[in-house]
Amino acid sequence: MASPAGGGGGEPTGPSVLAHNNNHHHPHPHHRLHPRHAGDGGGAEDGQRSPNMVPLKMPGPHAHLPMAPGTPGTPGSMPGPNPVPHTPTGPPGGPPPLAFETDLPPELLHQGWRKYWSKRENRPYFFNRNSGETLWDLPPLGHAPPGHHSPLSGPHSPGMSPGPPFQRNSDPLGINQNGPPVGHVHGPPPGASPSVPPHGLKRRPSEEMGPASAKKFIVAGPWDLELPTNVILFEKKPTMLPHPHPDVELLRFSYVMKLRQSFQEMCHSREGIDAPKESFNRWLLERKVIDQGADPVLPSYCFPEISMSMYREIMNDIPMKLVKPKFTGEARKQLSKYCEAAKTMMEVRSASSESRKIVKWNVEDTFNWLRRTVGANYDDFQERLTHLKTQCQPHITDAAKNSVEGICRKMYTLSCDYAQKVQERSQEVLKEANILEHNAKTQVPHQRKVWCYPIQFALPCPRLPIVEFFQDKEFTQLRFKGEVMRLNITYFQKLEQLYRYGCADDRKFEFFLTRVWMLLKRYNGYFGTAPGEGAQNQGALPVSVFECLHRQFGVAFECFGSPLNCYFRQYCSAFPDIDSYFGSRGPILEFKPLCGSFEANPPFCEELIDAMVSHFERLLDESHEPLSFIVFLPEWREPAPEALLKLEGSRWKRKQVVVPPLEHDYRHGFQHTLPKTDINIRSINGTLIVWLQNDAGYQRWGPTEDRVEQLLESFRPGRERERDKAQILSPSRPQTGPQTPPNSALTGSPAHPHHVITPTGPSGSSSSGSNNHGIVGVGIGASGNGGENHYHGPKEALMPTILVHGGAGDIDEDMVIRKFNGTKAAVRQGYQVLMDGGSVMDAVMETIKVLEDNPAFNAGKGAALTQPGHIETDASIMRGSDLAAGSVASVSGIRNPIVAARKVLEQTPHVQLAGDSASNWAVDQGCETEDEDYFITLHQYEYWLQWLADHNMTKSTSGEYKTMNQIETMDKWKNQKSTVGAVAIDADGNIAAGTSTGGLTGKLPGRVGDTPGIGHGVFADNDSVGVSGTGVGESFMKVGVARRVSYLVEKTGLSPNDAITETLDYMAQRVGGDGGVIAIDGAGNLGIGWNSNQMSWAYGRNGELHYGVNRGEDFVEDI
Repeated sequence: MASPAGGGGGEPTGPSVLAHNNNHHHPHPHHRLHPRHAGDGGGAEDGQRSPNMVPLKMPGPHAHLPMAPGTPGTPGSMPGPNPVPHTPTGPPGGPPPLAFETDLPPELLHQGWRKYWSKRENRPYFFNRNSGETLWDLPPLGHAPPGHHSPLSGPHSPGMSPGPPFQRNSDPLGINQNGPPVGHVHGPPPGASPSVPPHGLKRRPSEEMGPASAKKFIVAGPWDLELPTNVILFEKKPTMLPHPHPDVELLRFSYVMKLRQSFQEMCHSREGIDAPKESFNRWLLERKVIDQGADPVLPSYCFPEISMSMYREIMNDIPMKLVKPKFTGEARKQLSKYCEAAKTMMEVRSASSESRKIVKWNVEDTFNWLRRTVGANYDDFQERLTHLKTQCQPHITDAAKNSVEGICRKMYTLSCDYAQKVQERSQEVLKEANILEHNAKTQVPHQRKVWCYPIQFALPCPRLPIVEFFQDKEFTQLRFKGEVMRLNITYFQKLEQLYRYGCADDRKFEFFLTRVWMLLKRYNGYFGTAPGEGAQNQGALPVSVFECLHRQFGVAFECFGSPLNCYFRQYCSAFPDIDSYFGSRGPILEFKPLCGSFEANPPFCEELIDAMVSHFERLLDESHEPLSFIVFLPEWREPAPEALLKLEGSRWKRKQVVVPPLEHDYRHGFQHTLPKTDINIRSINGTLIVWLQNDAGYQRWGPTEDRVEQLLESFRPGRERERDKAQILSPSRPQTGPQTPPNSALTGSPAHPHHVITPTGPSGSSSSGSNNHGIVGVGIGASGNGGENHYHGPKEALMPTILVHGGAGDIDEDMVIRKFNGTKAAVRQGYQVLMDGGSVMDAVMETIKVLEDNPAFNAGKGAALTQPGHIETDASIMRGSDLAAGSVASVSGIRNPIVAARKVLEQTPHVQLAGDSASNWAVDQGCETEDEDYFITLHQYEYWLQWLADHNMTKSTSGEYKTMNQIETMDKWKNQKSTVGAVAIDADGNIAAGTSTGGLTGKLPGRVGDTPGIGHGVFADNDSVGVSGTGVGESFMKVGVARRVSYLVEKTGLSPNDAITETLDYMAQRVGGDGGVIAIDGAGNLGIGWNSNQMSWAYGRNGELHYGVNRGEDFVEDI
């Protein structure tokens, strides 16, 4: 245990914060140190403090309740942790240290006072272990220190006004000096004389002009770490868990990942299915409800061994995983596949003859129904599937029971084995550090009520190895043995503050970086490494909701949090070891408060929620102090989980309300690694809010009508943005208008005027004073007129959006209305898919199918004719989450080429198929086909005849192919472009893009343009932008238009509009050619631009449909 001030040699000197884990470590000359590196850990003998040192602040005492000895986080107005007391060396030649320490009247000893010797001042001083107060003179008898409370009496209510804090200039240890000028300044208490210091108190040079004011370190962000706790509990024993060690953490991470891989392999090899999504994470949660093992992650002592959660989820996917289809054709196909899977499974499994007979009969009956039923609708197929599953599933379950139980049992056995190996490695670390477990003292002298405090360790911490620290503009990176962990700088600063409040054994921050690395590694393994995996279990309520909960219901504690996503500095979390350094009070099921107001937003695991409700009911039943739990759960009713029904039926329920779906947000589970613009996620489910309160809690924090109304209002999307805007526009901060990014003032050539549309931001708010819909046209024509391109910055909340184009070029007047109608219909189709919870790939494909079926566009029906007068189409689609792509080129007879392109993506290892072979393959894959007459429209046929005439050709000679250098290239044919494309983004930030075209009129057979070229006419990447283009394909291919737009957004920070403008200008200058591009970046910002005369476009967002063709147009109507 360290001394109160963290000094060496028993001297209570001022602390310093060290970036690395060794005071004498000499960094590599190119290694960047932690910004708060403060040199060695020695004290300031002359009373001065290094400006780089973070002062160890003594917390302000709270009324009537003591802190447990050696625990940080005393509630009060001052933010610092309460240092752990340590007896310094006694005076030379004096009595033994223990006798000197207790050489005080019994009354003062009972109040927590102890006497120590100051080497620096060569005199004794007095330190109160309960309140943290230090004095030079003997405290007066009969005077209890502020915050003292006799353990023999019950605590006063935390809501009562605390007594005045002790004066901060009473500080012989030199640990309460002014810190950096950050945060709020707290003056002396009322009634104190500001000019004359009390007799016997040490005077500092800073007090010559008046007493020093204590200052807070406040870290700004989506949290409030300065709120004191209102939670009372009985003092707890320190945990016998060993301190985490990075070598042990690496080993545990490797075993957790092996366990995940084993689960996938067993599901695939034994049952022919993929491991159910998030099932492994729910298994960890469910096991920890009953696990009595020592490992904080791996289950190792559970009964029963078979997890019913894992068993149910595997069994539910046998014989195949069922999903909610979007369309009637998909419903029919899924019903047929389920029949085949059920029949095949019963044939190869050891099942009773009766079970085989029943399943076979139901399958054959369903096949007969499919053959004889024509024109069945969506509901018919779904009802039939439900009936078939009801009839067959019991027999399928019996057949698969032993195999599935074997998977669950094997998972538990492997976990026990891995946990044992981790424990053995941990014991080796302790042995190397000469730390013996049997020497640990874990007995609490007597049970007393205290304010809640973080988990404390009984064992000392071994010396930890060094972790490398790197920091750039946005991220902090920590590296240990080649394993790099990253988090946003803001959240790194948050962890520093939590560590300052919550860590009792490392006042110098020697182990801070190592413990942050271990924290990130622990959660990385716990939630998985696949993109987006585990994010739902880590999601948090919006900041505005937390603010309302504290303001209206006195909430200052989260029952399910982590150092990464917590709003308050006091919370319960999954890991009592690594999280405790950052303020965790341990797992919620082991937390037994007597008084307080709590927020509970559990990860969705039925067993955990059931145990949580039982635990809350038991606490409410046992306590007569005010106790309140506000529980937030998804509103799932088909069917309602047992745990949810148990919560609703609780005798302690005071009220319940529901926040409607799509009308509120949650904060992303990985907010510590995402940009601010991607953090708010729209909830597609309703949220159920239930108040569980005892009588005293109801009287104090009851859900009155006004309080509930304000809570519901705090859920409204945009509240957090309004809060941030108010902070930005506060008088203390400068107000700045939109800035044009560097090098974004582009000059277009007269031959290629630019037009860029800046749609409304992701919030749907207007951004231009002269246009009610936020459209800003940028025209740079022959006259040289330019315009400012306003980039509207981050979104209010990431809203599902579908953006389409219907081709750039010259659009005949009689075609404008048809273009409008076509793009609007396509947007409505894609937007509905997104609102129904469909993927962005589904939305893009269904949108483009509508355009391909519309003869007003040059894709599918209405495609341009080749020189000999035939139809050859191209299409491509790309998924931004993993850069998967598929395309087809020069295919014939395929009604919807975009469907064939997606099948290439999903069913082959290739990216592109071309020609007749691609057409035949698409037919084999079930793509719908049509005769060539279906594709040829009168409009395109007349265009083709005119093209022949302009090139001195006739229908009879059209087969005599002429190369481009043999015929005159006419601009009007290059300007007749109606390629279609779509880009979509969902609430989770997933992006997809697709493009489809019939090419140029009169093209040579086999010509492949930019559309099927990934990076030319299409590109999608969640980390940058989704792009679809239309224009002269050869020019787009030479420049790599789509990839160039993506590169500019990702690497140079340009907005989508600026990137489009720069790319089209570059293409026009280097290779000639014109066209248009649409794009959506990962923050939901839209870009629409073209350098041709016109382009038809439309997009749907937030219930509104925007569309246009000409410059300055932005027509708006409801979707």
